[in-house]
Order: sequence, then structure tokens, then C-alpha cells
Amino acid sequence: MPRRGSPKTAKATRDRRAVLDSLDGAEAKRLLGTLIDAHPDLLVEVAALTDEQLGAVTAESMAEEVAFALEGLSVEDVWERAGAHADGSYVEPTEAAGEVVEKTVAPFLADLARRAALGRAAEATAICQGVLLALYRVSDGDGEFLEGHAPDTLEGAAVGTVEVWRMGRMGRRGRARSGGQAREVAAMRSFVSNALPKWRSFLSRALGRAPAARSDTRSKRR
Repeated sequence: MPRRGSPKTAKATRDRRAVLDSLDGAEAKRLLGTLIDAHPDLLVEVAALTDEQLGAVTAESMAEEVAFALEGLSVEDVWERAGAHADGSYVEPTEAAGEVVEKTVAPFLADLARRAALGRAAEATAICQGVLLALYRVSDGDGEFLEGHAPDTLEGAAVGTVEVWRMGRMGRRGRARSGGQAREVAAMRSFVSNALPKWRSFLSRALGRAPAARSDTRSKRR
């Protein structure tokens, strides 16, 4: 039997880790579920680690990630979608640019919606703000994939991001989940005004009116 710390043991450890690293997301999820079913005592530790990892997201870290994805696009990505298609349809360059941006941002918005559904409102808000920051910064840059195409493409994506965030704050019946809704909207309005001043007008409209804070009727009766 190889001694602990021996070259053979180290190689075996690397090989096992390589197998784990090769798992895709679905496989890793199934494996984790199987492991917890076999060892229920691990649930508390795994849940704590999961909470720590999910909670690590910040608006700035998300902005860097989204901006990197957007800046990796090229004008060829637009050309591939634009023009006549075999089914007889025709896609305008403006529409194609919008589709390219929408597809690029979609995974981040899915993550936003996922966290909102889990009740992790602060993280959902951080992702929303990060996506908005990235779109805003790229709009001020020299993104060649947008050159000559849809100057308002990124603005449209920003509105879509706000809409996903707003939906995540609502209950299944379309009503506000808690009395903190007014404060959340006010905080997002403040963020938009300070960080995205050129987009303040149309994003304020997208945010809609803040829910009115409920007064305590019992105190009025006294």
C-alpha cells in the first residue's frame, strides 16, 4: 500500500481530482445529492459552504464578468444573425445586435431570477446592478460589435434587466412579497441616479412607481 505523501499517493489524488473536475454541472449536482443522501450529517456543512459561495457576489465583480463577456463579442456575431435566412425571413442588423446582446446577458439574468426565487434578494440586486454597470460601461466604450448597429441595443438590455429584477421581487400572484418593496425600489433608483446618470430617465420609468409604504391604521385609531 503506497505511503501517505508518496509520489504514487499524490498521483492517485490528482487522478481522482481530475475525474471530479471533468463532471459537468448536472453530473456534479447529482453526485452532491447522492453524497448527502449517504451522509446526511454533511448537509449542514454543505449548506453553509453554499451560502458562503452564493453570498460572495458583488455588483462590481458581476460588472467585470458581464463586461468581459460583452467585450468578447465582434461585429461578425451580428453579421451571422443579420440578413436573409433560409426560411425566407430577414433580420435587420439592429435586431441581430439586440439578439446577440440578449443571448450574452441571458445566463446572468437567469442567475438573478434563480436567487430571487430562493429569497436571496440582496444577491439578486447585486447581480442586477452589476449587469447594469457592465452595459453602461460598454455603451461608453468602443465595442466594435455595435458599430453602426443599434445605438440603443444596450439600453434595451438594461430595461430588460430591470424587468427581471422587478419580477423577482413579486410573489406568485404578482403582488409585493413584503413591506420593504418601497425601500428596495428607492435604493435602486438611487443607484441608477448615481452610477448610471445618462440612463436615469428611461430606467426610472422601467422601475415604475415604488410601492406605497403601508401605514399602521391601528395607530391612527388611537
